[in-house]
Amino acid sequence: MTSDPKKFYYDNLEIFKTDPKSLNQEQLNYIYYGNNYVDHGFKRGDFMTDLGEVTKFSDRNISFKKATEILEKAKILYQKNPLQKELLLDLQKLHYKIKEEDKGDFHFSQYQLLLKTINNSGTEKLYFSPLVVTNFQIKWLH
Repeated sequence: MTSDPKKFYYDNLEIFKTDPKSLNQEQLNYIYYGNNYVDHGFKRGDFMTDLGEVTKFSDRNISFKKATEILEKAKILYQKNPLQKELLLDLQKLHYKIKEEDKGDFHFSQYQLLLKTINNSGTEKLYFSPLVVTNFQIKWLH
């Protein structure tokens, strides 16, 4: 990407939140890489602490009421950063716990698209678009 990474970030992010499968690879690249150049309005450490509180319950066998409560916290985090892969998996699990499989499937499809974007753009095999992974931990997904 030779242009400003934020140029198409916000428009494509809105599509990602409503109809992610309609995005092509270039649009997904703008979202994934543009995410590194925008001000999210929160501290990453605080976000990760809050995410940890959601994640510790998403894998447990919890009641419908508790799942609904944790899901509300997860939705707040999703509004802050809908591209956080662990959060997308947590949302999938929590929606399944309250029998909202369609919403769970939706978040899992978002997760899969992000992985596809990482795998397709982080290989450096595309000479005309030599993007690389932006996070050391993500490199291990290849």
